[in-house]
Amino acid sequence: MQRSPRHPRTRDLIAGYILYFICSASFCSHAQESQKAPEAPKKSTELKGTIHYQPDASKPWRFGRYYLHGPQKLLAEAVVELVPADEKTEFPVASERTPKTHLMDQENFMFVPETLAIHAGDKVRFKNSEEAFHNVMCLDDKPPFNVNLAKGQDHIHLPKLAEGVKNPLHIRCVFHGAMQGWIFVFKHPFFHQTDKSGTFHFTGFPEGRYKLRVAHPSGGLFLETKEREWSKSANEPWNITLTPEHLKAQSE
Repeated sequence: MQRSPRHPRTRDLIAGYILYFICSASFCSHAQESQKAPEAPKKSTELKGTIHYQPDASKPWRFGRYYLHGPQKLLAEAVVELVPADEKTEFPVASERTPKTHLMDQENFMFVPETLAIHAGDKVRFKNSEEAFHNVMCLDDKPPFNVNLAKGQDHIHLPKLAEGVKNPLHIRCVFHGAMQGWIFVFKHPFFHQTDKSGTFHFTGFPEGRYKLRVAHPSGGLFLETKEREWSKSANEPWNITLTPEHLKAQSE
């Protein structure tokens, strides 16, 4: 028996139903995927802490009035460095980092700011913003430099020595002996300079054993802590208390 051909409208209806079921199935699949719980972000190492200073009336710290804040004596302008316990271990170097240029001005017969903490490869722009004739000298870098600056003049320097908290570059003005500044240069990103809150924060470092180095160059303070094991599950603050026992001789 010869089959009669399907009516064109019938063929269109059948094709429409097929397309509807395909689209419905695809929509359901996407809906189920969207309902899946998002993956939890991978946890990173994190270390937070606060720097305090505990005064001793028998050993007054004459710089405390400039840097201590609040009843807790929170220490501002301290530089904190995270250091692997094994001195042979070094943090990996960030090859794609974009260098920065930091400003150290000369105002009111002071270096402003008097302390900088920078990454190796960064530059420092020294500037004279006042009428007095000034100078910028550093004998610690290799090679050392000695530059005179009149008002409005500046000098850009790329520090070569990068020895972290233990050995900052000491900046002076040969014309005004009270003018001093310090530049801490680090080969890695795990350093922090505190503000009035006295806090520091590191994240994303490898798990392992570490210690902290803390320096306050204008106040002559230095401390290297004992070692601690640090992992992604660690969340206890690493708070540090400095005392007059951590004062270094100003001649050092």
